[in-house]
Amino acid sequence: MPDSQFVVQCQALNWHRGLNHILKDVSFTIPQGSRVGLLGSNGSGKSSLLKCLTGLTLADSGTVELFGQSTMEMNDSVRERIAYVAQTPDLFPWLTVEQHLKAIGQAYPRWTERRALELALHLELSLGKLVSKLSGGDQQKLAIVLALAHEPDLIFMDEPVANLDPLRRAGLMQSLFVDGRWVKEEATIVFTSHLLADLNHLLTHILFMRQGELQWQTDWVYTKKHCRLIPKTEAAGLVSSPHFQSKKLALIDLNELTDAQGNELSRRFPAPTLDAVFAALND
Repeated sequence: MPDSQFVVQCQALNWHRGLNHILKDVSFTIPQGSRVGLLGSNGSGKSSLLKCLTGLTLADSGTVELFGQSTMEMNDSVRERIAYVAQTPDLFPWLTVEQHLKAIGQAYPRWTERRALELALHLELSLGKLVSKLSGGDQQKLAIVLALAHEPDLIFMDEPVANLDPLRRAGLMQSLFVDGRWVKEEATIVFTSHLLADLNHLLTHILFMRQGELQWQTDWVYTKKHCRLIPKTEAAGLVSSPHFQSKKLALIDLNELTDAQGNELSRRFPAPTLDAVFAALND
């Protein structure tokens, strides 16, 4: 695939925070139109990587290109195609929701005020309410509106639903990123999460981080093909662990998966969900 088809190209990225080596020689590419899950436990380097990808943090070494331009040299025409939602939104607390939309909209030539207002109402935000009076979940929704209103081509989202009720997360992600009204089909999205359950119905690719290293890079179809859930009733005799026998757990079977270095991962986990498998891979 020619490089022009890769929206994100990251090569040998390293970054330190003081004496701590946070990102360790991270390399990957992301093709246009992908929905990428950047997964890993808390502290694995996901948020730091996202900030380096967007140019908010300057890496110590390595390169990042977005739409073929280095993040160090991006012009305005490229920047306006990109959106970023931080895990903790940086908002203006003294403005109302509607005032905030109008203030931010002035910075984006592609911004549509009607679209911003419609999306805010779709997410059940009160337009006249002060941002300082919004709940954590509603502040996160406002940050999502600010990111999507100018119809970006590349979207970075750091734990975008972390502050929302777990029962509402799936519905929100479905309405925003699957139904097709609010995000262009050809847009590329990178989500960070420590919970696969929040994203598994959206993804086309997975990047799995562990202690600052990219441990696993693959497409989601491949993952589902080689990572299967064996019901407990069918797993009798496959695992002799007393823990497995005494719990209502299924058996996760990783079969011929390869990590980012090409090493084969073939393991079985007594576990209730795929999230438990990713947690075990971080141990």
